[in-house]
Amino acid sequence: MGLIIVQETSELSHVALSGRLDAPGVEELEEEFFAHTESRRLPALVDMSAVTFIASMGIRMLIRCAQALHHAEVRMVLINPQPLVKNALDTAGITPMIHIASDAIQALAQLADE
Repeated sequence: MGLIIVQETSELSHVALSGRLDAPGVEELEEEFFAHTESRRLPALVDMSAVTFIASMGIRMLIRCAQALHHAEVRMVLINPQPLVKNALDTAGITPMIHIASDAIQALAQLADE
């Protein structure tokens, strides 16, 4: 599991995740993920294009972050999840809370529509 900081400004957090968001993967990166998203209390873009698998622990991590950001009155948008990952997210029913965009431009447009 990996996390890359794409961009951190005073207005936005943008990170990219890679690998498997299963129990070991979440355990490995959850603290760093929250440090660069939830704790900043800014709109967050999370590039999911290199995440190959997501389990319930990974979905829980994303929901927890989205809820915290919602309380800060900002939003998190996931970018370009692979079909298997998108299917798991759709099945979990998280799309009303966490928006999904096909690319960063669409994600930024969704954030601008807040």
